[in-house]
Amino acid sequence: MSESMQSPMSNGTSTSTSTSNGTSTSNGTSTTSTAAPNNSTSPLLPPEALSLAARLFDYARSGSTPELAQYVTAGIPANLTNSTGDTLLMLACYHGHASTATALLDAGADPNRVNDRGQSPMAGAVFKGYGEVVKVLYERGADIRGGHPNAVDCARMFKRDEVLGLFGLLGGEERGADVWNDNGNGNGNGNGNGNGNGNGNGNGNGNGNGNGNGQAHGA
Repeated sequence: MSESMQSPMSNGTSTSTSTSNGTSTSNGTSTTSTAAPNNSTSPLLPPEALSLAARLFDYARSGSTPELAQYVTAGIPANLTNSTGDTLLMLACYHGHASTATALLDAGADPNRVNDRGQSPMAGAVFKGYGEVVKVLYERGADIRGGHPNAVDCARMFKRDEVLGLFGLLGGEERGADVWNDNGNGNGNGNGNGNGNGNGNGNGNGNGNGNGNGQAHGA
């Protein structure tokens, strides 16, 4: 990854409505969208439609939530993309508009839809340092490892400790590895030894306690 992510700047007016959750395997150099092909192409659209699409992308960039929500509620696809694969959600997130992102997610926008360069809305928000947007996406199930570079890579590269904390990665391991509950109870924290009681085992580089039938892992 370079020192900076390329900005989603295109004013293109493609009207793809696909809701594909697939992520690109490209490192951001492809110009082919990972989404399903459009049912129509820009040259076939009337000037009025192209003008409307451009206005909608501008609403997303500027955080004009009421105006954008009005069109989406009326039937404009929440996953509308421009000519470089940037969704309305991607543009709203990249420009730091948490309320606009929330409205689009409420309308069914896909938080994991990547653009033609393999960039995700989550990674864009992390890169730009928009913590509130990151939180909104995270709470709505956005994949922190989707896209190239992904959100975790960006957070580590730009030392976004608050984001890594949200992701449960400040200690280098995921939060899910610290605490578990499956036919038993266990937890692990800090640096020290893991201990098991009953049928539980403690493993890792932290203090772990296991009770019941299971294992405790400390990060």
